[in-house]
Amino acid sequence: MLRMFNCTADNQAVDQGNARSPMAASGSGKTNEAGSGRGSTTRAGSVRGGAGMVKQVSYHREQSFAAPPVRPLSIDVQPAPTVSQPNPSKYTVVKKFTELYQLGEKLGEGGFAVVHMATDMVNTKHKVAVKIAKLDKLKDKDATAIRREFRILKGLDHRNIVKALGLYEEQQTFYFVLEFVCGGELFDRIVQKKQYFEKEARDAIRSVFRAIEYFHKHDIVHRDLKPENLLLTTKEDDADVKVADFGLAKVVQGNSITERVGTSQYLAPEVVEGRASGKAVDMWAAGVILFILLGGYSPFRNKDPQIMFNDICKGKFKFHPQRWSNVSEEAKDLIRALLTVDQNDRLTATQALAHPWIRADDEFLLEKELTDNLEELRQFNAARKLKAGVHVVRTVNMFLRAINQKKQSSSFRDENGDGSAPPTQSKGLKGVPSGMAAAILEHANNLAAAEATANNTANPVATPPSKR
Repeated sequence: MLRMFNCTADNQAVDQGNARSPMAASGSGKTNEAGSGRGSTTRAGSVRGGAGMVKQVSYHREQSFAAPPVRPLSIDVQPAPTVSQPNPSKYTVVKKFTELYQLGEKLGEGGFAVVHMATDMVNTKHKVAVKIAKLDKLKDKDATAIRREFRILKGLDHRNIVKALGLYEEQQTFYFVLEFVCGGELFDRIVQKKQYFEKEARDAIRSVFRAIEYFHKHDIVHRDLKPENLLLTTKEDDADVKVADFGLAKVVQGNSITERVGTSQYLAPEVVEGRASGKAVDMWAAGVILFILLGGYSPFRNKDPQIMFNDICKGKFKFHPQRWSNVSEEAKDLIRALLTVDQNDRLTATQALAHPWIRADDEFLLEKELTDNLEELRQFNAARKLKAGVHVVRTVNMFLRAINQKKQSSSFRDENGDGSAPPTQSKGLKGVPSGMAAAILEHANNLAAAEATANNTANPVATPPSKR
């Protein structure tokens, strides 16, 4: 069976079900460092030039975007040719994925999909990225999420959003073809720098705001904005950021979403509390990302989830002097306006793009050096990746344990209750080479110990970042 999915006009075919396969301050918003409350919907600020020139800039909340007009779907029904008078021109021949693309090196692997580089052999000869997933390993909701992500992305065309090029379903396999970006993750690039300035953080988050503004105008909410989903187009340009992974994205009208989905540190208060939410959740997540870009640590970083969620719901965060003394007041004002608890008072993407800090002169932002915060940001980035690695290895351990149980082996015992086991138990993993199993299980335990250490170092509880 061979099926190729195409997007209908204005995303009419998008399934809206559950997803899954992130100067002195002169603004008038009434917020504070310890807790961002309700803010005004009109702000004003000054933008400083390199020669001391001051420009007055105002920005205000705009009316909600109207939903795009729905165009009727036009279907051209052609009469079927008779047997005596065949007419091949009436049919469209859909080629198989393997006839269009040549698979190349493996780029990565997730929970249920493998990502390969591939070459378009028919049209451009350009490199593309292909996410490959076996249908028999997917839950129905995951398969639905892949189809929905393609349909949403296919309707978007913006330089700061990864493009979807095709989705093929053949021989019980999904081939999801995406634009290939070779620059890696934004945070990985930043932590490699020797010097770091506010301008670089501004340029990066401005690209994110532009992407958000675009897909919000198309009534799409991402719902999972986070550092992992911010990619760079090339290895040379640090500001050409692309938003990726629309697996949790949804078409929305107003505040009509009630599901609690996303990544915990980036969840908006209304999501944590289970209240109706909408596009504003993306702006909250962007505020968290901007806080990390400037300060080097997360504003909501308590390792106790309950305390962290309480802080999120109260908008309780702090600019620790050790990390924020050299950050401009304009940048802090923008963060407060984004991390506003009331979603109706939170800045929109359009308003954020008009903020004085976003529009500030390059010369002014290049005077604000953040190099001292790079070490804190490196620790945050390492801990983030470590947690992802622990999750993957624990998933492998659970799979290996399932093999044991299926073969009625009793030698593997999950004494820690986390899917890991001491290397001495690895001999019981029948069907898996003992050396490989021992190495995997030992690595899992080492990662778990390292994760605890990283949490204590990079995410201390109720204490400011350590001085460097």
